[in-house]
Amino acid sequence: MQKIDFGKFTLNNAMLGRVDQMNQALLDLCHSLPEPLQNRAAMFLMQRSRTALGQGLDFIKLFYSPAWTPVVHICKKEKTLSEQDLNRALQAQTMALLLHLVDDYLVDHQEQISHMMLQLRTQAWSLYEYCLDQLAGDSGPSMALKERLINRYFLGIQNTEPFDSLEAYLETARKQTATWAAAPALLLLKAGKSSAAEKMVDIYENFFLAWRVMDDLQDRHVDDKAGIKAAYYYAAADRDSSLYQWDSQELEKNLAGLLEDQHLFSLLLDRTKDELKKAGMKADAIELHELVEEFSALAMFTRG
Repeated sequence: MQKIDFGKFTLNNAMLGRVDQMNQALLDLCHSLPEPLQNRAAMFLMQRSRTALGQGLDFIKLFYSPAWTPVVHICKKEKTLSEQDLNRALQAQTMALLLHLVDDYLVDHQEQISHMMLQLRTQAWSLYEYCLDQLAGDSGPSMALKERLINRYFLGIQNTEPFDSLEAYLETARKQTATWAAAPALLLLKAGKSSAAEKMVDIYENFFLAWRVMDDLQDRHVDDKAGIKAAYYYAAADRDSSLYQWDSQELEKNLAGLLEDQHLFSLLLDRTKDELKKAGMKADAIELHELVEEFSALAMFTRG
């Protein structure tokens, strides 16, 4: 079965330094937990990031760079923003990335609910909201944006099947990326760029839609065995609505055949590339040209 991935974007040394800063923020988070939970939390991060014992934590490598680099690009461009603003935004972004995975694991039952997981999530969320509040300050529009995006996120993670189209399925991805968009959007609002702040929310939605479809294509053999309905199923059902009537046995019997449909595979790859193109055009419109380069690099798919 054909393997596919986004193209690679190479971070410069300054950006790699920010990666180290974000990984350290995660270790600091673990150390802020009650002492009996600290080592378990650190081991959870090490295991999930496949970091070997004896090596420094590299959790951020799990995410393609546009998941966090906009906060750096924005602070570099907007001279009214301070280093403190950047540090708070990076800390918020780090927590948002962690929370996304933790919530995903808990909802999909990939992790058992434990005191460590609950405490880790609670502490990460508290820190996330604190950093957003610091970025928003006393600004009414900023606080309203923060609350809107948080509410949108929880709408997304609570939304479950049944979906009646590919677009309905992908709408959950649009909502779930709201917490990633919050810190970059608040930075732009703080810099007086309200229109750019809204466009940044759109950029994250386009980027995450591309990632969701790509992730479904990468995991399609796993989803097949588990009988999970993902992007390729909904794309096929949009062509043939009878698929929406499949019961679990029909799904298990026929899902593998959908994965061999090269037209379907190409259709979803085109959708992925189109979402990256839209993200790049919007980033260009608000003059985040380095972010445009990242999206262009990702769109150079690798196959194996």
